[in-house]
Amino acid sequence: MKTVYRYNQPPYGLHDMIFNKIEIRNDDVILHFPEGIVKIGEPYQTVKGTITLESCDFDFCFVHLQAPYGMLGQYTGEKLELKDFVDKYQWRDFEVSAEYHGYNISVYDGYFSRFNGEDKVVEATVEIYHWGDVVYNTEE
Repeated sequence: MKTVYRYNQPPYGLHDMIFNKIEIRNDDVILHFPEGIVKIGEPYQTVKGTITLESCDFDFCFVHLQAPYGMLGQYTGEKLELKDFVDKYQWRDFEVSAEYHGYNISVYDGYFSRFNGEDKVVEATVEIYHWGDVVYNTEE
């Protein structure tokens, strides 16, 4: 089933959900959720699927790498363009702890695990600026 989101209540929630791939296809970004996403509303079932952010403006799509998980105090982070991040780093999965949707932007806070071949967890923010819709492609 295809569900389109644009400036209203998102139909699916991503809190504690995991994506394991960021795919860039032309001007779209596709996030792959192998374990699924949660349908908002009773009975809150988990369905497998992907999320496509359409017509992205890659000049304003970034990944902010913040610090190893649990590190408090001062740290040095890194801000990369999304395309550069996808080319430069390897990771096993990204667990979403919070999601935000604004006018033409989707922001996901969470943690990359098994980062760059090391057994560590890195806090991060993924922000994607898009002119098009947020499309939930699910196996319903």
